[in-house]
Amino acid sequence: SEFEEKRILERIFYLKYNQLSLKEKIIETKKYSQDQRQVFAIQQEILSKISFEDLKLVLDLSMELVEEENKSPFLFVEKKFGFPHSLFESEKTRKMFKADLEKYNKTEMYKKYLVQSGLEVFTSLNEIDFDKIQCILEYDIVSPFSSTISKTNTYFTIGVIQLLSSIFNENEMEYNPQKNIREQAQKWTEFLKKEGKFSNQKIYPSFNHNS
Repeated sequence: SEFEEKRILERIFYLKYNQLSLKEKIIETKKYSQDQRQVFAIQQEILSKISFEDLKLVLDLSMELVEEENKSPFLFVEKKFGFPHSLFESEKTRKMFKADLEKYNKTEMYKKYLVQSGLEVFTSLNEIDFDKIQCILEYDIVSPFSSTISKTNTYFTIGVIQLLSSIFNENEMEYNPQKNIREQAQKWTEFLKKEGKFSNQKIYPSFNHNS
């Protein structure tokens, strides 16, 4: 079938160019196929495996990224890192994000952008409110706190998981888009319970000050 043929061609690309650098892989995708949908799929697969430290390079390569119909080439930042892809849709906002990457470390980036997205999970002293984090991990996947977000959109949860993995230096628990997000959120809930980070009082607020 056409689908199987495309998957075979994508697999051939990975085998042929696996040893190339990230920059070289992205550039080669556009030479590899005339089918923009296929190039998009290959690029998104490559980008789904990058690290947080690769984001600056990817922003420099933004002109090499292709979109498929109405799908943004920056969908991966939402699915992998929990940053809304709308932050990357213009050259101006991409430059602003890159400037922040050069200014802040990973933990500071997530603190800034979670708050900027309207997620209030920090105290007045800029410390994490773990009870609110617990609610995000347990409920945001089912019913996102922002009324403007689709119920299938989980980038708040992804961002929180990435923030926690950075704070606790738990690289093995960093968000993995290839794994079930509910199971990953549950693992973090159990981890934080063992660390004694939650109070005994359960809270169910909306954390989005724009809702």
